[in-house]
Amino acid sequence: MAGRKLRILCLHGWRTSNKVLQVQLVGLQRALGGKDGVEFISLNSPMLASGPPHAEVETFFGKQGPYYEWWDHVEHPATDTTPKRSEYVGIERSLSFLQGQVDVLGPFDAVLGFSQGAAMTTLLTANYLAQGKSAPYQAVVLVCGLLPRDGMPKNLLVDNKYLLKIPSLHILGEKDAIFKWGQHLVEAYESSSRHIYIHPDGHKFPTLPQSTHMYNEIASTLRSICEERRL
Repeated sequence: MAGRKLRILCLHGWRTSNKVLQVQLVGLQRALGGKDGVEFISLNSPMLASGPPHAEVETFFGKQGPYYEWWDHVEHPATDTTPKRSEYVGIERSLSFLQGQVDVLGPFDAVLGFSQGAAMTTLLTANYLAQGKSAPYQAVVLVCGLLPRDGMPKNLLVDNKYLLKIPSLHILGEKDAIFKWGQHLVEAYESSSRHIYIHPDGHKFPTLPQSTHMYNEIASTLRSICEERRL
């Protein structure tokens, strides 16, 4: 694809790594013109995985890792004085790390996240917007994501809903176990500037070569957004 080379910050999923994500990005990289059309900057979270990765990750990438997570979901049982509650441990650490990396490694045209990385992308973006300024990138690409339960700035709520004002591209798997959570994430972004792509598989990037047309459409939309907003 012709045009200026895009720089995209990429955030891996739960208990995986930047090496896993680089393999997952092959279809989009090809659609964006290969290494001449896009530079993916894939970061590992500052937190090592608190448990083993998904069996499918172990099958293809081995048990040794290292693997990472952006936070750990911890369940706290009820006590005599407190109700049962869940907590995302590590969000503040990961958020601070990413903001620092954006400053050091940027500028970026977009931020892309898969699964937990998509939720982390949303947290990062929301925390920029909550400060009353634009995020330092033009768009977000959210693959099989979910809306975070913790860490979202309350001052962005409008009628008990989030309406994040940044162009967003949402890629959902029709058979994904968290498909409904992905729809909640879609609804957290401004409707006039969001784009939705649904592929027929599960919790994964669209499969090649069946999804070549979808990748080309995503790439075209993303490039148009980034080039228009940079003018």
